[in-house]
Amino acid sequence: MNAQSTRPQEETHHLLKLKYQSVLGGAKNFLKNRTKTKNRSSCSSIRVNWLITCEAECPHCGLRFRGGNHNTEHIHPISLGGTNNNDNRIQLCKNCNNARNSVMQALLGHPPFSKIFPQEWDAVERYLLWSEITIDEGLSSGARFPEVHELFLEARFAGESPVSGPKKAFGRLSTWGVGEEPNYIGNTAALRSAHTKTTTGTISSFLRRKARLFFDRLFDYESPTNTGQTTSSPLREEVVTGQSAVDESKVLPKVTQGEQKSNQELSETEVSILRQKWNDHALNCLAQNDGSFFVGDFWQLVSDERIARGLSWRSFERALGVTHKAAMPSKVRQILEQIGLNFIFEKTENGYLIVEASEEE
Repeated sequence: MNAQSTRPQEETHHLLKLKYQSVLGGAKNFLKNRTKTKNRSSCSSIRVNWLITCEAECPHCGLRFRGGNHNTEHIHPISLGGTNNNDNRIQLCKNCNNARNSVMQALLGHPPFSKIFPQEWDAVERYLLWSEITIDEGLSSGARFPEVHELFLEARFAGESPVSGPKKAFGRLSTWGVGEEPNYIGNTAALRSAHTKTTTGTISSFLRRKARLFFDRLFDYESPTNTGQTTSSPLREEVVTGQSAVDESKVLPKVTQGEQKSNQELSETEVSILRQKWNDHALNCLAQNDGSFFVGDFWQLVSDERIARGLSWRSFERALGVTHKAAMPSKVRQILEQIGLNFIFEKTENGYLIVEASEEE
Protein backbone atom coordinates (compact mmCIF):
# COMPACT_ATOMS: atom_id res chain seq x y z
CA MET A 1 0.00 0.00 0.00
CA ASN A 2 1.55 3.31 -1.09
CA ALA A 3 1.58 6.63 0.76
CA GLN A 4 -1.21 8.13 -1.34
CA SER A 5 -3.61 5.25 -0.60
CA THR A 6 -2.91 5.29 3.14
CA ARG A 7 -3.39 9.06 3.55
CA PRO A 8 -7.25 9.06 3.38
CA GLN A 9 -7.33 6.20 5.88
CA GLU A 10 -5.01 8.09 8.25
CA GLU A 11 -7.18 11.18 7.95
CA THR A 12 -10.31 9.14 8.71
CA HIS A 13 -8.65 7.60 11.77
CA HIS A 14 -7.59 11.06 12.94
CA LEU A 15 -11.18 12.29 12.76
CA LEU A 16 -12.40 9.23 14.66
CA LYS A 17 -9.80 9.85 17.36
CA LEU A 18 -11.18 13.37 17.77
CA LYS A 19 -14.77 12.12 17.85
CA TYR A 20 -14.02 9.50 20.50
CA GLN A 21 -11.26 11.32 22.37
CA SER A 22 -13.10 10.96 25.70
CA VAL A 23 -13.26 7.17 25.20
CA LEU A 24 -9.57 6.93 24.31
CA GLY A 25 -8.57 9.30 27.11
CA GLY A 26 -10.57 7.35 29.66
CA ALA A 27 -9.01 4.07 28.56
CA LYS A 28 -5.50 5.49 28.65
CA ASN A 29 -5.94 6.84 32.19
CA PHE A 30 -7.53 3.57 33.31
CA LEU A 31 -4.61 1.49 32.01
CA LYS A 32 -1.95 3.92 33.14
CA ASN A 33 -3.29 4.09 36.71
CA ARG A 34 -4.09 0.36 36.84
CA THR A 35 -7.56 1.20 38.07
CA LYS A 36 -9.68 -1.60 39.50
CA THR A 37 -12.32 -2.91 37.09
CA LYS A 38 -15.92 -2.04 37.95
CA ASN A 39 -18.76 -4.54 38.21
CA ARG A 40 -20.93 -4.85 35.10
CA SER A 41 -24.61 -3.95 35.07
CA SER A 42 -27.21 -5.17 32.58
CA CYS A 43 -30.19 -3.68 30.81
CA SER A 44 -33.17 -3.38 33.17
CA SER A 45 -35.89 -6.02 33.10
CA ILE A 46 -38.44 -3.38 32.04
CA ARG A 47 -36.36 -2.52 28.97
CA VAL A 48 -35.74 -6.19 28.20
CA ASN A 49 -39.48 -6.89 28.31
CA TRP A 50 -40.06 -4.04 25.87
CA LEU A 51 -37.42 -5.46 23.49
CA ILE A 52 -39.17 -8.82 23.55
CA THR A 53 -42.57 -7.19 23.02
CA CYS A 54 -41.23 -5.28 20.00
CA GLU A 55 -39.63 -8.43 18.58
CA ALA A 56 -36.36 -6.49 18.60
CA GLU A 57 -33.33 -7.80 16.73
CA CYS A 58 -29.59 -7.84 17.28
CA PRO A 59 -28.02 -4.67 15.77
CA HIS A 60 -25.17 -6.69 14.24
CA CYS A 61 -26.76 -9.86 12.85
CA GLY A 62 -30.51 -9.27 12.93
CA LEU A 63 -31.23 -12.28 15.18
CA ARG A 64 -34.56 -11.81 16.93
CA PHE A 65 -34.31 -11.56 20.70
CA ARG A 66 -36.01 -14.48 22.41
CA GLY A 67 -35.75 -15.75 25.96
CA GLY A 68 -32.14 -15.52 27.08
CA ASN A 69 -30.37 -15.38 23.69
CA HIS A 70 -29.22 -11.79 24.27
CA ASN A 71 -27.37 -9.74 26.87
CA THR A 72 -25.88 -6.32 27.50
CA GLU A 73 -22.71 -5.25 25.70
CA HIS A 74 -20.48 -2.54 27.13
CA ILE A 75 -19.32 -0.77 23.98
CA HIS A 76 -16.26 0.66 25.71
CA PRO A 77 -15.36 -2.51 27.67
CA ILE A 78 -15.32 -2.32 31.46
CA SER A 79 -11.90 -4.02 31.36
CA LEU A 80 -10.60 -1.01 29.41
CA GLY A 81 -12.14 1.65 31.64
CA GLY A 82 -15.70 1.73 30.30
CA THR A 83 -18.61 2.81 32.49
CA ASN A 84 -22.01 1.36 33.33
CA ASN A 85 -24.01 4.34 32.10
CA ASN A 86 -26.68 3.93 29.43
CA ASP A 87 -24.62 5.70 26.79
CA ASN A 88 -22.07 2.88 26.96
CA ARG A 89 -24.51 -0.03 26.82
CA ILE A 90 -26.46 -1.77 24.07
CA GLN A 91 -28.34 -5.05 23.84
CA LEU A 92 -26.81 -7.63 21.47
CA CYS A 93 -27.39 -11.32 20.89
CA LYS A 94 -25.05 -13.44 22.98
CA ASN A 95 -23.12 -14.75 20.00
CA CYS A 96 -22.33 -11.26 18.65
CA ASN A 97 -21.36 -10.23 22.17
CA ASN A 98 -19.08 -13.24 22.45
CA ALA A 99 -17.56 -12.54 19.03
CA ARG A 100 -16.72 -8.96 20.04
CA ASN A 101 -15.07 -10.29 23.18
CA SER A 102 -13.07 -12.85 21.20
CA VAL A 103 -11.81 -10.04 18.94
CA MET A 104 -10.59 -8.10 21.97
CA GLN A 105 -8.81 -11.16 23.33
CA ALA A 106 -7.25 -11.95 19.94
CA LEU A 107 -5.80 -8.44 19.76
CA LEU A 108 -4.96 -7.78 23.41
CA GLY A 109 -4.83 -11.11 25.20
CA HIS A 110 -6.60 -11.53 28.54
CA PRO A 111 -7.17 -8.86 31.20
CA PRO A 112 -5.83 -7.07 33.10
CA PHE A 113 -4.78 -5.07 30.06
CA SER A 114 -2.62 -2.71 32.09
CA LYS A 115 0.16 -5.27 31.63
CA ILE A 116 0.34 -4.46 27.90
CA PHE A 117 0.24 -0.68 28.35
CA PRO A 118 1.72 1.45 26.86
CA GLN A 119 3.52 -0.84 24.39
CA GLU A 120 0.27 -2.16 22.83
CA TRP A 121 -1.68 1.08 22.97
CA ASP A 122 -2.10 1.20 19.17
CA ALA A 123 -3.94 -2.14 19.27
CA VAL A 124 -6.12 -0.93 22.15
CA GLU A 125 -6.93 2.23 20.22
CA ARG A 126 -7.87 0.34 17.04
CA TYR A 127 -10.17 -1.97 18.95
CA LEU A 128 -11.91 0.85 20.82
CA LEU A 129 -12.50 2.87 17.65
CA TRP A 130 -13.80 -0.21 15.84
CA SER A 131 -16.07 -1.00 18.78
CA GLU A 132 -17.55 2.48 18.84
CA ILE A 133 -18.16 2.98 15.11
CA THR A 134 -19.71 -0.45 14.59
CA ILE A 135 -22.38 0.64 17.05
CA ASP A 136 -22.80 4.24 15.93
CA GLU A 137 -22.49 3.76 12.16
CA GLY A 138 -23.47 0.13 11.59
CA LEU A 139 -21.42 -3.06 11.51
CA SER A 140 -20.14 -2.51 7.97
CA SER A 141 -18.32 0.65 9.05
CA GLY A 142 -15.87 -1.54 10.96
CA ALA A 143 -14.16 -2.30 7.65
CA ARG A 144 -12.20 0.93 8.20
CA PHE A 145 -10.13 -1.20 10.56
CA PRO A 146 -9.60 -4.31 8.36
CA GLU A 147 -7.54 -6.33 10.84
CA VAL A 148 -10.08 -5.93 13.63
CA HIS A 149 -13.12 -6.31 11.39
CA GLU A 150 -11.85 -9.50 9.78
CA LEU A 151 -11.43 -11.07 13.22
CA PHE A 152 -15.07 -10.30 14.00
CA LEU A 153 -16.36 -11.64 10.69
CA GLU A 154 -14.40 -14.85 11.25
CA ALA A 155 -15.62 -15.33 14.82
CA ARG A 156 -19.27 -14.49 14.13
CA PHE A 157 -19.92 -15.34 10.47
CA ALA A 158 -17.11 -17.78 9.52
CA GLY A 159 -15.48 -15.10 7.39
CA GLU A 160 -18.61 -14.10 5.46
CA SER A 161 -20.45 -10.79 5.66
CA PRO A 162 -23.99 -10.88 7.07
CA VAL A 163 -26.59 -11.56 4.38
CA SER A 164 -28.83 -8.76 5.63
CA GLY A 165 -28.95 -6.22 8.41
CA PRO A 166 -31.46 -5.76 11.21
CA LYS A 167 -34.88 -4.24 10.65
CA LYS A 168 -36.04 -3.76 14.25
CA ALA A 169 -32.91 -3.12 16.31
CA PHE A 170 -32.39 -0.56 19.08
CA GLY A 171 -29.29 1.60 19.61
CA ARG A 172 -27.45 2.58 22.77
CA LEU A 173 -29.67 2.44 25.85
CA SER A 174 -29.37 6.22 26.20
CA THR A 175 -31.09 6.77 22.84
CA TRP A 176 -34.43 5.07 23.54
CA GLY A 177 -36.98 4.42 26.25
CA VAL A 178 -39.74 1.95 26.96
CA GLY A 179 -42.65 2.55 24.58
CA GLU A 180 -40.47 3.87 21.77
CA GLU A 181 -39.92 2.26 18.37
CA PRO A 182 -36.65 0.62 17.12
CA ASN A 183 -34.16 3.39 16.36
CA TYR A 184 -30.90 1.75 15.29
CA ILE A 185 -29.06 3.47 12.44
CA GLY A 186 -28.57 0.14 10.66
CA ASN A 187 -32.32 -0.53 10.33
CA THR A 188 -32.28 0.30 6.63
CA ALA A 189 -31.81 -1.48 3.30
CA ALA A 190 -28.72 0.66 2.83
CA LEU A 191 -26.69 -1.53 5.17
CA ARG A 192 -25.59 -3.96 2.47
CA SER A 193 -24.73 -1.23 -0.03
CA ALA A 194 -22.80 0.68 2.62
CA HIS A 195 -20.83 -2.46 3.42
CA THR A 196 -20.06 -2.96 -0.25
CA LYS A 197 -18.70 0.57 -0.52
CA THR A 198 -16.56 0.45 2.63
CA THR A 199 -15.22 -3.10 2.57
CA THR A 200 -11.62 -3.20 1.40
CA GLY A 201 -11.82 -6.53 -0.36
CA THR A 202 -8.90 -8.00 -2.25
CA ILE A 203 -8.69 -10.23 -5.31
CA SER A 204 -7.56 -13.15 -3.18
CA SER A 205 -10.50 -12.83 -0.76
CA PHE A 206 -12.87 -12.56 -3.74
CA LEU A 207 -11.48 -15.77 -5.23
CA ARG A 208 -11.70 -17.55 -1.88
CA ARG A 209 -15.33 -16.53 -1.55
CA LYS A 210 -16.11 -17.78 -5.05
CA ALA A 211 -14.32 -21.04 -4.29
CA ARG A 212 -16.37 -21.51 -1.11
CA LEU A 213 -19.61 -20.97 -3.02
CA PHE A 214 -18.49 -23.45 -5.69
CA PHE A 215 -17.70 -26.19 -3.19
CA ASP A 216 -20.89 -25.45 -1.23
CA ARG A 217 -22.91 -26.20 -4.35
CA LEU A 218 -20.74 -29.15 -5.29
CA PHE A 219 -21.06 -30.92 -1.96
CA ASP A 220 -24.18 -29.49 -0.37
CA TYR A 221 -26.66 -29.64 -3.21
CA GLU A 222 -25.75 -32.89 -4.95
CA SER A 223 -27.30 -36.06 -3.58
CA PRO A 224 -24.80 -38.92 -3.19
CA THR A 225 -25.57 -42.11 -5.08
CA ASN A 226 -25.45 -44.23 -1.94
CA THR A 227 -27.87 -42.74 0.59
CA GLY A 228 -27.16 -45.47 3.10
CA GLN A 229 -23.54 -44.44 3.56
CA THR A 230 -22.47 -43.68 7.15
CA THR A 231 -19.30 -42.53 8.90
CA SER A 232 -17.89 -42.83 12.39
CA SER A 233 -17.88 -39.09 13.10
CA PRO A 234 -18.77 -38.56 16.79
CA LEU A 235 -21.21 -35.82 15.81
CA ARG A 236 -23.31 -38.35 13.90
CA GLU A 237 -23.56 -40.95 16.66
CA GLU A 238 -26.93 -41.31 18.35
CA VAL A 239 -27.23 -39.57 21.69
CA VAL A 240 -29.74 -40.75 24.27
CA THR A 241 -30.55 -37.86 26.58
CA GLY A 242 -33.29 -39.46 28.59
CA GLN A 243 -35.53 -36.46 27.83
CA SER A 244 -36.99 -37.59 24.51
CA ALA A 245 -40.56 -38.80 24.91
CA VAL A 246 -41.26 -39.05 21.18
CA ASP A 247 -40.65 -42.07 18.96
CA GLU A 248 -38.73 -40.35 16.19
CA SER A 249 -39.25 -43.19 13.73
CA LYS A 250 -43.01 -42.57 13.85
CA VAL A 251 -42.81 -38.81 13.44
CA LEU A 252 -39.98 -38.66 10.89
CA PRO A 253 -40.57 -41.56 8.50
CA LYS A 254 -37.66 -42.66 6.34
CA VAL A 255 -37.97 -43.10 2.61
CA THR A 256 -36.24 -45.53 0.34
CA GLN A 257 -33.82 -44.49 -2.37
CA GLY A 258 -35.64 -43.12 -5.41
CA GLU A 259 -38.73 -41.94 -3.54
CA GLN A 260 -39.48 -38.25 -4.04
CA LYS A 261 -40.96 -35.84 -1.49
CA SER A 262 -39.85 -32.64 -3.18
CA ASN A 263 -43.37 -31.19 -3.06
CA GLN A 264 -43.82 -31.97 0.62
CA GLU A 265 -42.49 -30.14 3.66
CA LEU A 266 -41.69 -31.03 7.22
CA SER A 267 -44.30 -30.23 9.83
CA GLU A 268 -43.51 -27.95 12.77
CA THR A 269 -43.35 -31.00 15.02
CA GLU A 270 -40.85 -32.70 12.72
CA VAL A 271 -38.70 -29.58 12.60
CA SER A 272 -38.77 -29.31 16.41
CA ILE A 273 -37.64 -32.91 16.76
CA LEU A 274 -34.80 -32.39 14.29
CA ARG A 275 -33.61 -29.29 16.13
CA GLN A 276 -33.65 -31.14 19.43
CA LYS A 277 -31.71 -34.00 17.87
CA TRP A 278 -29.09 -31.63 16.44
CA ASN A 279 -28.88 -29.82 19.77
CA ASP A 280 -28.20 -33.11 21.56
CA HIS A 281 -25.55 -34.06 19.00
CA ALA A 282 -23.86 -30.66 19.23
CA LEU A 283 -23.74 -30.66 23.03
CA ASN A 284 -22.45 -34.23 23.07
CA CYS A 285 -19.74 -33.41 20.55
CA LEU A 286 -18.68 -30.29 22.44
CA ALA A 287 -18.33 -32.41 25.58
CA GLN A 288 -16.27 -35.06 23.76
CA ASN A 289 -14.00 -32.82 21.69
CA ASP A 290 -12.68 -30.15 24.07
CA GLY A 291 -15.54 -27.78 23.37
CA SER A 292 -15.41 -27.66 19.56
CA PHE A 293 -16.31 -29.47 16.34
CA PHE A 294 -15.99 -28.77 12.63
CA VAL A 295 -18.64 -26.92 10.66
CA GLY A 296 -18.44 -29.53 7.89
CA ASP A 297 -19.21 -32.37 10.30
CA PHE A 298 -22.35 -30.64 11.51
CA TRP A 299 -23.50 -29.88 7.97
CA GLN A 300 -23.03 -33.53 7.02
CA LEU A 301 -25.41 -34.42 9.84
CA VAL A 302 -28.00 -32.01 8.41
CA SER A 303 -27.43 -33.35 4.90
CA ASP A 304 -27.97 -36.93 6.05
CA GLU A 305 -31.36 -36.02 7.51
CA ARG A 306 -32.45 -34.43 4.23
CA ILE A 307 -31.33 -37.42 2.18
CA ALA A 308 -33.01 -39.87 4.56
CA ARG A 309 -36.32 -38.10 4.01
CA GLY A 310 -36.01 -37.68 0.25
CA LEU A 311 -36.54 -33.92 0.37
CA SER A 312 -35.05 -31.37 -2.00
CA TRP A 313 -32.63 -28.85 -0.49
CA ARG A 314 -35.00 -25.98 -1.19
CA SER A 315 -37.99 -27.49 0.60
CA PHE A 316 -35.86 -28.87 3.44
CA GLU A 317 -34.16 -25.54 4.12
CA ARG A 318 -37.41 -23.60 3.76
CA ALA A 319 -38.97 -25.76 6.46
CA LEU A 320 -35.96 -25.16 8.70
CA GLY A 321 -36.04 -21.40 8.12
CA VAL A 322 -32.57 -21.43 6.55
CA THR A 323 -31.52 -19.15 3.69
CA HIS A 324 -31.34 -21.39 0.63
CA LYS A 325 -28.77 -19.39 -1.37
CA ALA A 326 -26.46 -18.67 1.59
CA ALA A 327 -23.03 -20.28 1.92
CA MET A 328 -22.86 -23.46 3.98
CA PRO A 329 -21.28 -21.88 7.13
CA SER A 330 -24.07 -19.31 7.15
CA LYS A 331 -26.69 -22.07 7.11
CA VAL A 332 -24.95 -23.86 9.96
CA ARG A 333 -24.88 -20.58 11.91
CA GLN A 334 -28.62 -20.11 11.41
CA ILE A 335 -29.40 -23.62 12.66
CA LEU A 336 -27.13 -23.26 15.68
CA GLU A 337 -28.81 -19.97 16.53
CA GLN A 338 -32.21 -21.65 16.28
CA ILE A 339 -31.23 -24.36 18.74
CA GLY A 340 -29.80 -21.75 21.12
CA LEU A 341 -26.15 -22.82 21.07
CA ASN A 342 -23.73 -20.29 22.57
CA PHE A 343 -20.78 -20.32 20.17
CA ILE A 344 -18.24 -18.54 18.00
CA PHE A 345 -16.37 -19.72 14.90
CA GLU A 346 -12.63 -20.33 14.96
CA LYS A 347 -10.60 -20.42 11.75
CA THR A 348 -8.10 -23.30 11.37
CA GLU A 349 -6.03 -24.79 8.56
CA ASN A 350 -8.61 -27.57 8.23
CA GLY A 351 -11.67 -25.32 8.13
CA TYR A 352 -13.84 -23.49 10.63
CA LEU A 353 -14.51 -24.91 14.08
CA ILE A 354 -17.64 -24.29 16.11
CA VAL A 355 -16.35 -23.38 19.56
CA GLU A 356 -18.41 -23.24 22.71
CA ALA A 357 -18.31 -19.70 24.10
CA SER A 358 -18.56 -18.56 27.68
CA GLU A 359 -21.11 -15.84 28.26
CA GLU A 360 -19.74 -12.31 28.39
CA GLU A 361 -21.45 -9.08 29.28
